[in-house]
Amino acid sequence: MRYLVTALFTLAGLIKITPVIGVLGPERLQALYQLPIEGPDLLLLMRHRAVLFGAIGGLLLVAAFRPALRTVAATIGLISVASFLLLALPLHEHGAALQRVFWADVIVGLVLLLALALGRPYMRTHLRLILAVVAGIVIGSVVNMALIMVSGQVIPPPPGADMATAEGLKAAMPLLEPRHFVFPFLAHSLGTLVGAAVATFIEPGRGKRPALIVGVVFLVGGIAAVALIPAPLWFSVLDLLLAYLPAAWLGYRLASRITNRKAYSR
Repeated sequence: MRYLVTALFTLAGLIKITPVIGVLGPERLQALYQLPIEGPDLLLLMRHRAVLFGAIGGLLLVAAFRPALRTVAATIGLISVASFLLLALPLHEHGAALQRVFWADVIVGLVLLLALALGRPYMRTHLRLILAVVAGIVIGSVVNMALIMVSGQVIPPPPGADMATAEGLKAAMPLLEPRHFVFPFLAHSLGTLVGAAVATFIEPGRGKRPALIVGVVFLVGGIAAVALIPAPLWFSVLDLLLAYLPAAWLGYRLASRITNRKAYSR
């Protein structure tokens, strides 16, 4: 078990430290993110970002062989991962390079949670709960992103609207009609519902706790999205009140009913 935890921290550290090569200049940064690095100010910010990732990755690599540092290192790593994921999820589209960054952070988050669970005896009893919640969040996020990606095919955005960036969404917001908010609401609510149901299927003995944890995580993401991309007040209120915790409860109820029906049929 000790060697497995060391390997998990090493894997997370290697993934996290990769962007440090961006400090070498704009060519490296453009190769990493496939984005134009225009102007000295943006170059400075991106190089500083590379240094920060190098520091986090280095700390994780050191923690792989220094158990006393693992909790602090994993916490810092998870904060870095969670902040990026919460900011990235509301965007309708990502470039191929940013898609890789997104899924790399998902992998790092899962690896660090597993390493924490395996590395502490008192957490091993909660390992199944942790894995259930993580699986629910990941699968729910996939459902969320899938619905967002197809939304423009079903309900086309206004002509000329850029729905792929936060700035474009802000600029297009006055042009959007109520029908344009149908898929965002479905993405948030169905993503949460599916994630909560998955968590309940994996850990049915914990009652509604796994589902509600998933719901709270998605609610935090929803609050971040409202802060990042101001939507009409009616949609923000409707989304935050109905798309997360009620959907999580409904997912729990559906999964519990299916689980109980299978148990009775045996």
